[in-house]
Amino acid sequence: MPKVSITDSKGLVQSKGSGFESQKMPKSSITHGNSVTILDAAAADAANVSYSGKYFIIASKNAKYQLYFSSVGGDAATVPAALPGHTLVAIGNIAADATAEAVALAIVAAIGSGEAAGLADMTAVVGGGGHEGKVSISTIVPERSAVASSLGTLDSTHFTTFTHLQRGSGDSTVALRPGAINLIQEPDFTANFTVISNDGTGDHDNAKYTVGNGDYPGQELTVLRAKPASTNALPALKVAFGNLRSQDGGLKAAVDLTWTQDNQDDGTPVFKCIWDGSAWMSLMGGDVATTEYGWAGIKAAN
Repeated sequence: MPKVSITDSKGLVQSKGSGFESQKMPKSSITHGNSVTILDAAAADAANVSYSGKYFIIASKNAKYQLYFSSVGGDAATVPAALPGHTLVAIGNIAADATAEAVALAIVAAIGSGEAAGLADMTAVVGGGGHEGKVSISTIVPERSAVASSLGTLDSTHFTTFTHLQRGSGDSTVALRPGAINLIQEPDFTANFTVISNDGTGDHDNAKYTVGNGDYPGQELTVLRAKPASTNALPALKVAFGNLRSQDGGLKAAVDLTWTQDNQDDGTPVFKCIWDGSAWMSLMGGDVATTEYGWAGIKAAN
């Protein structure tokens, strides 16, 4: 039997040799994860704290940001020299006696909450529930940051917590790869920090990965979701399918599956489906359109 290939330009092609290959065949596995940093700011009038002109570093895949405190108590600070390849970003004036929450809010205002607010490729939210000085910072989409976040000219007196949870991974897209095992990282924000969803809004109801059509009949799609280290709880997540076949054999276009929040105490949840030539068909059983399908009750340990 000759070698059979699927190409974008010619479709099915026979050539010398043997076996089967597809130009669209993705690598066997891909990890989707945002770059995530958390910090806990001190009050501006705390002992040994002087924010004026001090800076810290965060980054996305294509940009490195040097965020500096531009003014304290209305007194403009000396602008620090930009590091090579870094963009200076001014944090607005904070009061000389600014609380930890006020400092955190000023940082979030400079970065922005959600896509196209502040820095287009970064997002930040302030933690609540007695942790108002804490800030969660993330890239808008899953990607590896150009550099690891750093304290810059600040120290642990100013930011009592400063942790780069993960550098991130993926290819700057929220599209799941047909034919691959897709691992979605869930950073360990802990209970003190707000989890930022993959659409950058901090609201899991808007988070959405997408799944395009398969490349050939029999191609599988597998999705695993890694649990945070300190908890079994996974936030809800939406995945949009272009074509998904229901149990009765009908086609459903642009179907959103909502994998609901669940305490996965007995294993990482898994979802598998197969492309039948015109739609994705679930290999998990049950009604794939139900809101809890995929994570709640479907676990690798089972």
